[in-house]
Amino acid sequence: MKRYIGSRIYNLIRFTAKRIISSGKIRVNVKSISSAKSKVCAGDNGRVTVGLMSHFESGVAVKASGGEINIGKNVYLNRGVIITGKDRINIGNRVTVGPNTCMFDHDHGQKPEDAFVTAPIIIKDNVWIGAGCIILKGVTIGENATIAAGSVVTKDVPGNTVMYQKRETILKSKGE
Repeated sequence: MKRYIGSRIYNLIRFTAKRIISSGKIRVNVKSISSAKSKVCAGDNGRVTVGLMSHFESGVAVKASGGEINIGKNVYLNRGVIITGKDRINIGNRVTVGPNTCMFDHDHGQKPEDAFVTAPIIIKDNVWIGAGCIILKGVTIGENATIAAGSVVTKDVPGNTVMYQKRETILKSKGE
């Protein structure tokens, strides 16, 4: 009896504690793990596919609005990751994404009536993306690349490279 109850609790936590809101097509592998506070949404003919053994922490939001989001095997999305797709976002296998990272495959003008401009985001295998990064439309990140924390990625990143942005801190006295 204890074994049965233990396995039921385990399955409840592991498989059914996912909060998935669907108005389109969503495929989540049964062996993927998601926090109860994560959201995976597909609307407006959008589609989301999540591969085997992928793990989403709390506060992760994945939304396909007319686009396609493919998340590979063994992908780890840390707290607060936001992925929004209107075109296509492909995340390869064994990718680690740090907390509070955002990925957008679209942008628009300053007026509400301006149309969205879209371009796909491709993230290849074995990529590590640090905390607080922003990945914008039309970017390809090559295999084994590392994106340093706080980076804004607007151009392609070749494979086997480390991408970081050097920022200068200037301190001045108020009397100067």
